[in-house]
Amino acid sequence: ARAEAWFRWWLGVAIPSATHGFMGGLNYHAQATIDRLEQEHENLDFVLATAGDSGTMVNDIEDMVATRDIDALVVLPFESEPLTGPVQA
Repeated sequence: ARAEAWFRWWLGVAIPSATHGFMGGLNYHAQATIDRLEQEHENLDFVLATAGDSGTMVNDIEDMVATRDIDALVVLPFESEPLTGPVQA
């Protein structure tokens, strides 16, 4: 049996939606990795958000920070400029 976790980490993951084959693969493997890591590390929880445009991704990230109190963020942006402010916050 695994030892109890002393601290629970919330990790946000923001990636583009599966709009074509490459992104479909990315989404599949992101979810598979999240599932595996949550099984292996009981103190890790993930919030996965997929977005079809930069504006939605900005909203998703701001929501993760404001309401989910994430400890870290992994982001693959559509374009960097609209996401610079929310990521820096």
